[in-house]
Amino acid sequence: MSDTGNRLYSEDEAEAILQLASSLSPTGGMIDRERLLATAAELGITIEAVEQAEKQIVRQKREAMIGAEFDAIQRREFNTHLISYLIINIFLLGMNLATGIREVWFVYPLLGWGIGLAFHAVAALNRSSGMYQDSREKFVRSRSSQVSEENRELPELARTSEDKTQLVIGIHTGSMKRRQRD
Repeated sequence: MSDTGNRLYSEDEAEAILQLASSLSPTGGMIDRERLLATAAELGITIEAVEQAEKQIVRQKREAMIGAEFDAIQRREFNTHLISYLIINIFLLGMNLATGIREVWFVYPLLGWGIGLAFHAVAALNRSSGMYQDSREKFVRSRSSQVSEENRELPELARTSEDKTQLVIGIHTGSMKRRQRD
């Protein structure tokens, strides 16, 4: 056991130490709500502050999941656009070759559509572009308000590990209906 005396830690250091110690504990980093509240009380943190932090964490996780959903949708839509572009332009090349190579006309739709595809790639895949950021923020706001309207008791769902599983499933499927208990 090391002698640390009466050393003072910054909040960041204390948080990092407690997180690491929690992950190394036999419980595997899991803590029930009662213990969380007791630990917070020992640290002089009010129940209201803990509840506010819980709500914020749930909101951040929900927004991260919605953001991941947006990213998946964007990739899927771009891939569909790319596949359509390739199939149609290969077909147009075949038509151009079948009708005679004197006039090479298939490059015009290839280039025109290619410009549109390039803009779609920037909007859908370049996370640092303004178009991407604007679309993502709008999507997250829209989905967050949908989820909030479906169930206003969202922060209360994360009380038990079973409820956390239901919360994740509900967010993923868009259904935030609370499971009826016996």
